[in-house]
This record gives sequence, C-alpha cells and structure tokens, in this order.
Amino acid sequence: MPAFRRLLLFIPLLVFLAACASSGVTETVQTEHYTVQLNLDGVGFGERQATVDVCDSAGKPVAAQQVVLAPVMRRMGMAAPETTAREIAPGRYQATGEFFSMTGDWDVDVRVSVGGAEEVASFKIRATQ
Repeated sequence: MPAFRRLLLFIPLLVFLAACASSGVTETVQTEHYTVQLNLDGVGFGERQATVDVCDSAGKPVAAQQVVLAPVMRRMGMAAPETTAREIAPGRYQATGEFFSMTGDWDVDVRVSVGGAEEVASFKIRATQ
C-alpha cells in the first residue's frame, strides 16, 4: 500500500483519538439573576481546572465577592472539598482541584456571592476514570 494511502487511513484515527482525549465539558445554567457557565478541562480523577463565567441578564460580566465550587455525589452521600475560585478576568473565575473521587453522576454546585446575596447554579456532571 502506498504511503499516501496509509496516511489517509491514519488521519481519521488521529482525529478520533484527539476527540476522545478532550474529555472536557462546558455547561451553562441560568439562576435567578445570572447566567453561569462552567468549563471543566476534564471529568476524570486527579487535578482538574474549572473556569466559571458569570454574567448578568444583560450579558455583562459580574464582579462577585466569591465563587465557590462544591462537588457533591448525592446518590452516594459523598462530597469533594469545596474550592474557591479566583478572579482571572472580569466575570471569569478559575479553580483547580480534585473535584471527583469516583465515577458516576455528580452535581457541581457553583455558589456565586454578590452584594451579600448568594445564588447557586447546579451542574450535572458524569465523572469518568
């Protein structure tokens, strides 16, 4: 088989493997006053990076006093340690932590505190190994 044809067969395999490796997730939830978007770089075990974007109803970034991620596996009565995100840009917050300790369905509750009031955006995440 000519090298060119082998290369043509190999490219789809690379694309497939790259898609499998990028196991990140992005979800958006609407609370009473905010649109909260959670972007996880992966849903497996180990240290992960989460980026949270918070906007008001006009789509403007929200300056929160605190953004906290609280992963909970309610079905098993488990919770991972809460992680406070730091602001990296207006309305954008980032946290690093080990959010999942076992495979299965988790709720990642993102608590947004602004002006003494708190709203919670709950994200449904399926953790893998």
